[in-house]
Amino acid sequence: MGGNGYHPALTDTRMADRAPVCGSFSFVLVPVAIGFAVLRYRLFEIDVIIQKTPVYATLVAILATLYLSGIAGLGWIARGCGPASPPPPRRAFVRQTLAAA
Repeated sequence: MGGNGYHPALTDTRMADRAPVCGSFSFVLVPVAIGFAVLRYRLFEIDVIIQKTPVYATLVAILATLYLSGIAGLGWIARGCGPASPPPPRRAFVRQTLAAA
């Protein structure tokens, strides 16, 4: 094993052929492990968490929609108020941006 960078495990094509099988096995293994933990440690109250999840997800979605609608509405109102000023020239905008950086 000299310093030539050759390692049999990294160049073995048989390992590359097994990768999809190992990946599929890992997707099956996680739910099985969760089920085992629920049964072993008597986590039967987990159904309460599962039942509350859609309620909280819906609440978060409603609050996010209200928040974003409020911000958009305030922006729309603010654009209509005050004197209309022409946008600054592009060169001045680029200079100000670079100066700030």
